[in-house]
Formats: sequence, C-alpha cells, structure tokens
Amino acid sequence: MQEVIAHGGMSVVYRGMDQRLLRPVCIKVFDGLDAGSKPAYATGHDHFVQEAFALSRLTHPNTMRIYDFGFLEREPALPFQISEWIAGGTLHQRVRKDGPLSIDAALDLLEPICGALAEAHAAGIVHRDVKPSNILLVDGPGWMPKLADFGIAKATARGLPHGADTAAIDCGRILLYSPGWSAPEQLRGDPVGPSADVFSFGLLIAFCLGGHALLPSGALMRLVAQGGDLDAVVARALAESPIPVDVAAVIIRACRAVADERYASIEALWDELAAAVDPSDAVPSEVMAFAASASETVTRDTVACTATVERQTSTFVAGGRVVRVVETAEQVELAHGGARLRVSLLADQAGELHLHVKGINCFVARPEGRLTGGIALKCDDTLQLFSPDRRLLAVVRCGFGVPSQPGRLFRFGASSVRVPQPAVLIDFEERQELLLIQQSRGT
Repeated sequence: MQEVIAHGGMSVVYRGMDQRLLRPVCIKVFDGLDAGSKPAYATGHDHFVQEAFALSRLTHPNTMRIYDFGFLEREPALPFQISEWIAGGTLHQRVRKDGPLSIDAALDLLEPICGALAEAHAAGIVHRDVKPSNILLVDGPGWMPKLADFGIAKATARGLPHGADTAAIDCGRILLYSPGWSAPEQLRGDPVGPSADVFSFGLLIAFCLGGHALLPSGALMRLVAQGGDLDAVVARALAESPIPVDVAAVIIRACRAVADERYASIEALWDELAAAVDPSDAVPSEVMAFAASASETVTRDTVACTATVERQTSTFVAGGRVVRVVETAEQVELAHGGARLRVSLLADQAGELHLHVKGINCFVARPEGRLTGGIALKCDDTLQLFSPDRRLLAVVRCGFGVPSQPGRLFRFGASSVRVPQPAVLIDFEERQELLLIQQSRGT
C-alpha cells in the first residue's frame, strides 16, 4: 500500500502496486465500523463481500474490474478487494471543473455506463448508487468511463453469495443510499429493482447537461420524507435548466416518483434518449460499412497487428471502446503481452464462420483446459496465452457477434454495429482498444 486515496462509511481505499505484474492497483479495505455494533457491522461487512462477488460476475469493459479478494490476518478478519487503478478522477470532479457537457459528449460518456448497467441488471444485480462520483474516468485525452462502487448493490432474481440483509435502510452508523441520487423507494426502505437505477441515471443525465445536481442538496430526501410532489419539482427544475425540452421529457419519465411509471429498463431509457436528440447531434448506433484505406501494419500501445494482405479502416468509438477495423483476405498476426499468435478467419460452404488461433511463440488454452499449439473456434470463447515455461502472458476474448443480413451484428454496450462481411471481435484484457477483423469483400 502506497497512500490513502479515499475514505468511505464502510471502507478505506489505498493506492498500491502489484509486485508480480508491476501495475498500480486500488486496494479497498473494510473499515470504519465497530465490530461490536450490531447490526451495522454485519450489514456493512456483508455488503463489502457482496460487492466483490458482484464485480466478479460482470465483464463489461466499462465496469471497474476486480482482480482479487481476501481477508486480512487480524481479529476480526477484515475483507479487502484489489481492483484496477483508474487515475483520471471522477465524472463529478471533471464536470465541476470543466462545466456541463455538450449533447455529443454526454451521449459518448453515458452510453457505455448504460451498457454496464444493462449487463448488471441482466445478471440480477441492481447497482443502487449510480451517481457522478461513482463513475471513474480512465486517465488520458478521452473520457472513457468506468462504473464503480457496487458496495450497496442488491442481488434480485439470482442471488449472490453472502447476500446482505438490507431490510433496514439506516443501520445505525451505515447509510445504504446516497440521499441526493437514490430513488424514492430506496430512500423509504422499500424493495428496489432495476427501475431504481433508471431513476438515478435520469438524474445523471441532468447533471452532465446542466453541470450540477438537478435538485438541491437534501431536497430529494425532504420530498420523499414529507410526501411532496416529486414529479412536479423535477419538471419545474428542468424547465428552469438549459436542457433541451425533448431530453428533459426523457429525464422526467426516468425520474417518476412511482417506479412503475418509469422506463421498463435502462435500455428503453437509452433508446428514448437517443431518439430525443437531433439526428445531426446523436451518436450513430449502427455502422453499416467501413471505408477502408491501404495499410500493412496496425500498431497501438502494445497491441500490434500485421497481415500479408489487409486494409485498415479509420477507428471508431462504440460503447466507450475504441474499435480498430482490419480487413484482410489472409492470416493476421497479433502481438500482445509478449505473446504472438496468428488468427485465420474462414467461412465454410454453408456460410458458418470459423476462427483458427495458433500460437507463434506461445501455447493456447481455454480456461482450465490443456495447453495446445492452436484452437479452432466457432462461437464466443476466452483463450489464455502461455509462455513455453507456462507463464500466463495474456487473455483474449473472441466474439463472433450474431448473424445478420448482411454480415454480422456486434453489440457494444447500448450500441450495435453491423459488419457486412464475416468478422470476429478480438478483445485483449487490459487494453482499451478492440480489433474487429473482417474478411475482405469478395473472399
């Protein structure tokens, strides 16, 4: 541990260094509650453990990744989490410093967060604490966001191990909500579902476009406690803001006091938001084709790609990820993390797509599978790349998308991209950039 970077009601967060992989990490340790204070300690402890299990089930690139979990050797044993280090600050800090976002910038940033929430909801997990300070930004010129802090997440249909008892909202010294961002049912201690995140996401849209919280500090809590007309207050606040009327209408519905009157899902909210934005300002949700330019080598960061015959298109951004498209008629060589491999994209006479992955200086294996020189894939899969002395060099996910007319359809968060030719998406862990390898036209 190198330095303390944050304190919370249930934990203290440190910046640390992974001594094996030589990378900075974030270390979150359960702290701040007296072990003798029941039920606050038990509730906080269970939620801290539950957060680790929640994060371990989520793989969306815009959800903060957890690396490890364990307990400190002391009495009582304190749980800790090790996750990726994200050095760009929070959305709250960035907006307070630079001011409101344009419609374009807001859509670029919120789309991947919507995708991260959609994956969590599909896994039966409600975040329950969506707010600007829980959206971390990857350091760099772009605004690549990561959804963080699942510390008060709630498992719904499919329970998590160590599910915490959250019947009481205020457990002595621990608050299981953020007063200015939580849905009314959450503030009242009623059961919550994905619509609670829809509510918070509506307030998040208003924050991005207005530059500050839609409702003054404490106003939401007072309205709920006193039975005030929340719908009217939200509508009046939006009428006095610079937010366009059509977008304000989306926020009003997302922030209805009654959960059943909100959008049925976070995806439905996003569809309405995209439709409310003028087409000239909106982020395109579907790319029908790519204009290629001649190239023989593609290099970005530590991912390198070469091929005998290939053409590279301009990159595009979808779901918060940079996607580089490589069009080729032959094999493509990839290099990452010290591993080199050769991939071949083939379509048989029936039109079924196949991907052959062969290690050049490494072995290839499926998780828990045996090491081999090459593997043929026909569907989405994850592969591990090992050095000859059996050191793990890299992990790569291969995605085939879904058949479409024409070509294949790939999902990036709330966006979809249709590729007219057979294609496979290559995703190396630790990299922000994806490679979309597609067959050349006419092959």
